[in-house]
Amino acid sequence: MQRCADVRALASTLGDGGRPADAQLRVLRDKLPSLLDTLVEEVRSFEHRIDLLQKMLDEQIVRRDDLLRTVPVACVLTDAQGQITNANREATLLLNRSVRSLVTRPLERYVLDRTDIERATARLEDLTGRLHLKVVVKPREKPPVPASVTIQRVADGPTPVWRWFFLPQRAVHSTLE
Repeated sequence: MQRCADVRALASTLGDGGRPADAQLRVLRDKLPSLLDTLVEEVRSFEHRIDLLQKMLDEQIVRRDDLLRTVPVACVLTDAQGQITNANREATLLLNRSVRSLVTRPLERYVLDRTDIERATARLEDLTGRLHLKVVVKPREKPPVPASVTIQRVADGPTPVWRWFFLPQRAVHSTLE
């Protein structure tokens, strides 16, 4: 970016007092090849960084998808506002909805009493460790299901992610028996 500014600065001096325009053009012409070479190298460097970042992003997506696939309970990922960003198969079965219909929707939409979920969502940014709640899940076209929820921040950075595990109470009772 600095190199482009250098070229603009050189070009803007054309026709200014001091030297004749043809002398200024020669100076500009002489400097342009090295400036262009530098710009090409900078572009290559940026392309390399973009490739590395894309590879890292792809690896994170694979890890996230593996995490969702291997979790044996309903798992929903959200952003800081509680908007669903992904869900595993068990979550789609619990809520009786497809992942596509869940993504970008607020998680609170799928519980009967939104109070605890709204409070938890308001505290997500400050959450350290885990937060446990009891909720009643509201699946589509099925009876409500009481569930224990565990919330934990699982990714930081510019787009932090929170993981919500839903363990239906019927599952808790069946594991205790």
